[in-house]
Amino acid sequence: MAGVLLFDEVDGKRVLDFADIPLVEPGPGEVRYCVEAFALNRADLLYLYGAHYSVAHLPSRIGFEGCGIVDAIGSGVTKFAIGDRVTSIPFNNVSSTDCNVAGEYAITPEPFLMAAPARLTSEEACSITMQYLTAYYPIVEIAKMGPGQSILVTGASSSAGLAAIQIAKSMGVMVIAQTRTGEKSAAILAAGADFVIASEKEPLAEKMLEYTGGRGVDVSYDPLSDDFIGTYMDALAYGSRVFMYGTQCGPTVTFDLVQAVRRHAIIHPYSLNNHVNDPASLERGIAWLADAINSGKFTPVIDTVFPWKRALESYEYMQENKHVGKIVVSLTK
Repeated sequence: MAGVLLFDEVDGKRVLDFADIPLVEPGPGEVRYCVEAFALNRADLLYLYGAHYSVAHLPSRIGFEGCGIVDAIGSGVTKFAIGDRVTSIPFNNVSSTDCNVAGEYAITPEPFLMAAPARLTSEEACSITMQYLTAYYPIVEIAKMGPGQSILVTGASSSAGLAAIQIAKSMGVMVIAQTRTGEKSAAILAAGADFVIASEKEPLAEKMLEYTGGRGVDVSYDPLSDDFIGTYMDALAYGSRVFMYGTQCGPTVTFDLVQAVRRHAIIHPYSLNNHVNDPASLERGIAWLADAINSGKFTPVIDTVFPWKRALESYEYMQENKHVGKIVVSLTK
């Protein structure tokens, strides 16, 4: 038996709790590993409450990012061997295997694993794939950003926001970061943002235009949804692109079509899943991330590490929205 986090329907509500489940063998093309640490994501909460792109089959485990030591491999696995340290890549799982990672062990299809970078602890290594790959595809592959351009990163204190800041700055892009109250502004500036706008205290669009000399930003990287895009639509550069990659304010996005047409803006609904499900795209992402981390270019920002016995508390902490960067659960501390 192995201890995991499992959720099920209880009295009409989805409840997450500790559970013991059988230790199963990996199937063809699958890798099993003893989890040393796993990272939390807001996507976990969407998955828990049935609002994520991936559909949970109850009872279900939780968790998209884990790092651990391989202890069993299925037939056909060629990239990894028993004893290797690996870290998982989030993907839309449609197989019968529960591939979520929060617990003492996890099983992941071989393509959605990468070697854990030797320079990182397991707590750090479990924190890289969701945040950096989510930002990599829109900023590097799709928008192909570079010097002379600017990006708006909303919800900038999140791990995905911090990764976008790091990636954009490494490419010579000016970064304007949005946060609500300003309490996290110092941490966002420390991550590399050129400017931080506390949108509950400052006029967002007006400040964006000021910082870009009236031109507006070339790209927006936005998880906030609902009608938030309308607060900065007039500060988009002509021909800009808005990557809507989250549903923090709900699954619906509303905006003024006339505003969007005037800015010749592309509103791009975006998910990491749609890129890692393509084998060639996935391989490019893994190669880029491995090089960026192994070279020391990027290191994930870790807010808090919880021990396994306090794993449920870690999800409560995430919902308080006080953190900057990753929340991690360690099974070795």
